[in-house]
Amino acid sequence: MNIKECKIEKLNQIVDFVYTKNILKNFRCRPFLIDETSENIKQFYKRYIESESSSILLQYDKDKLIGVCPIYWIKDDKYLSITAGIFAEENYSFISKNFLDYLKQKFNSYTLFVNIAKEHNEAISFYTENNFSKLEDAELYVLEDFSNSIFNKNVHEISIKNSDEIFNYLNKLMDENTYWNTKRLSKNLDKFFILAYFDNGIKGAIYAQIYKNNSVEIFGMLSENRKIQKILMQSLASQCKKINATKLILYSEDKNEILLAKEIGYKYLDSNICYMLKL
Repeated sequence: MNIKECKIEKLNQIVDFVYTKNILKNFRCRPFLIDETSENIKQFYKRYIESESSSILLQYDKDKLIGVCPIYWIKDDKYLSITAGIFAEENYSFISKNFLDYLKQKFNSYTLFVNIAKEHNEAISFYTENNFSKLEDAELYVLEDFSNSIFNKNVHEISIKNSDEIFNYLNKLMDENTYWNTKRLSKNLDKFFILAYFDNGIKGAIYAQIYKNNSVEIFGMLSENRKIQKILMQSLASQCKKINATKLILYSEDKNEILLAKEIGYKYLDSNICYMLKL
């Protein structure tokens, strides 16, 4: 078997390879949806080829393309992810194992993350058999209509005056394995909405990343009060309306959060299982 990094001249070939497999429910790879267009796939992979911190690995049997594995890494954090892959011609486990062995050599001591749809049974079997830890089993919902959203008077966006108080609150409730911890959030404030509900101190907070395509994704909502959670979600939607966001995404395995999202008007988008392995 032969594994190479994809060059731009191979882009059309891999798009054709991936498109024909992604339209099959049991082989779709997140974040692609089952009706993903070939043009969207092409633009997604083109960014991976052109970026200095990502690549697309191609696996060949002689001259035949049999596998596609896009990867993204953050060197300082020893972070590595497989995104929109692995796509395999046949024998998913064999092809995926070749990619995994390659990554173990090239990214030794990194932590590898991969997200897949619940329907991809071969991927689930592969990651389970190769000792990946399951971090999340979640669903994705999307809100695209912000017309009824209201910003609550008790909710405040992070500022110089309240940042210490908000970050102290988040530090107390964040899981220690949370990637977007307060240290990273504080260095990327221009990429996030961070809101807190104040009533004799902070009673809840929500933070969400703003992407370049003007979509927004909720990364954390910290409050045990259902009413405050709903207020925070509605206030965040109001902020999305201000920037003319295309959509607001909730990725969660919390059933109560999902019920709240449905009440506000979110629609089901996708499923996701996240696996992790220390290489």
